[in-house]
Amino acid sequence: MDLTLILTEKCNAKCRHCFEENCDYTADSLTMDISDAERYIDEIVAVGKQENKEVRLQFSGGEVFLVYDLMLHLTRYAKSKGIKSISCTTNGYWGKSLVDADVKVEKLVSAGITLFGISLDEFHQEYIDIDYVRNAIKTIQKYGVRIGIKTVLTKKSKRLSSVLQDIDDLLINKSIHCQSMSYIPYNSKSKIPLEDVLTEKTMPNEVCPSFVITILPNGVVFPCCSVGWTDNLILGNAQDDSLGKILKQLRSNIIFEILQDQGPIAFAKQMNLVNDCRLQEERFANYCHLCYSVFKSESLSLVLDDVITDWKRRRVDKILNILEE
Repeated sequence: MDLTLILTEKCNAKCRHCFEENCDYTADSLTMDISDAERYIDEIVAVGKQENKEVRLQFSGGEVFLVYDLMLHLTRYAKSKGIKSISCTTNGYWGKSLVDADVKVEKLVSAGITLFGISLDEFHQEYIDIDYVRNAIKTIQKYGVRIGIKTVLTKKSKRLSSVLQDIDDLLINKSIHCQSMSYIPYNSKSKIPLEDVLTEKTMPNEVCPSFVITILPNGVVFPCCSVGWTDNLILGNAQDDSLGKILKQLRSNIIFEILQDQGPIAFAKQMNLVNDCRLQEERFANYCHLCYSVFKSESLSLVLDDVITDWKRRRVDKILNILEE
């Protein structure tokens, strides 16, 4: 059971590719209230105990080290509530001083952080000195905590292998998980030309994985970690309703059942039968990009009933086939 808290929308970089930088939902640069965050942790722990599931907590932003004291407090709080998997995602700017970096990392590790995600690509390095990032990685390695490298790609950007050359000496005999992701154009504010987007040759047909409940500082709740936020995917507001209630509504929502069973392509195929819809003429970076395009489209309401009817029919057919075997 995954919970991501967007602790702050503030950042010390203005990366061209960044969802947060180009997103209407995070335009106010808010920071999460500490009492709200504690309650969210209490509620997700309660749900985890009821369902006998392990809770994984992630702190993200913005840049979480800009609200270091808040993150440190919440890490301690989460650990005291029994959460064993606690991670944060950062650009590593705080590695400017090895001494200061050591103090910060030592406190976080003692508090309960088990994984540091480092954003490392040519977009971040336009703002964050690579030597600062190297110092951050060195310090984390000193304390034996897991590290994950995340790199965003476009057609013209450096590939992961090139990005890692800047830290290749830090990878020797070290286990670091590295992940590269295609840049996703979100809206008209995007600063990267559409022709630079790495797209798949065919429409992505993957299903949505288990949902990552993500809460913004203003309490708005989404079922994913930011790459596909639209009004049609808002689950509610955690300042008004408990996470238990929001999760119950999520699991009883047939739209999200379809996303996990068939993926966003189930909606896209029906939308392509609508004359005014042009999804069939678009190319997509991945299924998250397709999902975002589907759920921001005005054509969605025209096909929703047909998608649900078709899904129910397929489900009944599947059950009947199982019974016949």
